[in-house]
Amino acid sequence: MIEYVHRRLVAWGEWSVSSADGGFAGTGQFSYREQVPGAARSGEALSKILANSPALEMEMGVAWLCKTEEPIGEIVLDFYRDNPGRKAESMAADHCCSVRMFWYRIDKAHAMLLDWMHGRDVGEHEAALLEAWEHYQGRCVRVVKVPAPAPVPEPESSDR
Repeated sequence: MIEYVHRRLVAWGEWSVSSADGGFAGTGQFSYREQVPGAARSGEALSKILANSPALEMEMGVAWLCKTEEPIGEIVLDFYRDNPGRKAESMAADHCCSVRMFWYRIDKAHAMLLDWMHGRDVGEHEAALLEAWEHYQGRCVRVVKVPAPAPVPEPESSDR
């Protein structure tokens, strides 16, 4: 287990199941839709509403993991977000694997996510990330981009 990745995933899991107001009752971050106004510049709209960028980065990493290695991604979702207090034996049975294989997949997820984060720092994975993000949003839609309104044309000047 890579402690840094583990801590990031624990924080992401807590953020993901918390409601928008910070409570833990009912709807979590990953299970509701939030309208985001379109932005002229890339990332402008998201930066206005998403204050927890480390958690969002891990969400994108988990999206990439779910697309790249679905069984490993499902275990990460179960272990860190959906059932963080459950025993590994029970989760392993749900994922049709041994406890040893369950922990191997958690370790592999940590290694893959650390590589993904390092690759992201140097600009790798952008195309794969966009594809994975589309796939992930289809499974648990939370943020929906609304198209920006059409620009209003400038009035013509009467100077001739």
